[in-house]
Amino acid sequence: HVFRSHSLFVEHQTGLQILLYYDEVEVDNPIGNKAGKHKLRMFYYTLGNIHAIYRSKREAICLLIIIKSQDKNKYGIDRVLREIQANLTSLSNGVEMHGRVVYGEAISFSGDTLAAH
Repeated sequence: HVFRSHSLFVEHQTGLQILLYYDEVEVDNPIGNKAGKHKLRMFYYTLGNIHAIYRSKREAICLLIIIKSQDKNKYGIDRVLREIQANLTSLSNGVEMHGRVVYGEAISFSGDTLAAH
């Protein structure tokens, strides 16, 4: 658990440990005549603070962003990644929620083979 030596988690032991995942899905039949026309890119996250047996449960996985693949191809992914980074930076500096300050940091970023390329 190398992330535990990160200064944020040393100072804020209850800081949110964010696990990001990037996926590409085909909404239509992938072998039909509309294959590829309705692909979506999705960013999800779950929390590393949750016990491992619960992290992959539907209730623990949160949708962060949906992007049409054609928009990603036209405009690039950098704009979306900058927005995610800006929000993570805010969270690492502390965000007030319900009368208390919450801290967090992304500790992993993964994706399926198709989305990662």
